[in-house]
Amino acid sequence: MVVTAALIQAADRSLTEAEATAALTAYEDVAAALLDADDPGLTETLYDWCHALLICHLRSSGDPASGLKGYKSGDYSETRDPGVTTWLLQYREIIEQASRGAPTVTDAGVIRSDAVMEGLQLDTADVLFYPDDVDPDTGVMF
Repeated sequence: MVVTAALIQAADRSLTEAEATAALTAYEDVAAALLDADDPGLTETLYDWCHALLICHLRSSGDPASGLKGYKSGDYSETRDPGVTTWLLQYREIIEQASRGAPTVTDAGVIRSDAVMEGLQLDTADVLFYPDDVDPDTGVMF
């Protein structure tokens, strides 16, 4: 599992290649240790993406402007806790989804809870068919 400067640039588009390489060098080991502690069994691709997200988070969390943030526009408002970045939010969402796991699907299909109703049974008698030109009461053709 290898995270690259290009993957870090994909996570944070504002970084130049030199800045992404510097962030990778500075935070790679710490981010890997944090990710290994949280890893619920991610695929290699998701592991690398989470690694890049954590590196971006660690890089920006050193910024003093990364504290409590608020945004308001009309009826919409958003606030974040101190130290929470968009990269950390994405990282937590991926870890949470992977922890829940995918729902298991069986080959047998779905059995409804009302599939067996002992008190109500369907009529198993043959259904009579009458063509349109036969009177159902007398059985005589029109």
